[in-house]
Amino acid sequence: MSDLPPFGELARLPFPRQIAAIDAVVEGGDPESGAALLGTLAGLTDHEPLAHAVRGLARAGTLAHPRVAAAVRRAIEVAPDTGV
Repeated sequence: MSDLPPFGELARLPFPRQIAAIDAVVEGGDPESGAALLGTLAGLTDHEPLAHAVRGLARAGTLAHPRVAAAVRRAIEVAPDTGV
C-alpha cells in the first residue's frame, strides 16, 4: 500500500509534502493518476503545486496522453490568472 495521501488531502499538506506526493505520481508514470492529480491541483488556491505537476508531467512525456492533456486544459480554465 502506498504511503501517499489521498489527492483530496493535498490542500491540507505542507508544501514540501505536496511536492513529494506530486513527484511520486509523476514518477509512477500512470496517465490516469496524473490526470486525476491535475484535477485535484486545479482546485487549490496556490497554483505552484499545479505548475510543478505540469512541469513534471511534461518532462516525463506524459502530457501527450489524451486524458492528461484534457486535464491540463480543464486546469487552465479554472486556474487563477497568475497561475497560467
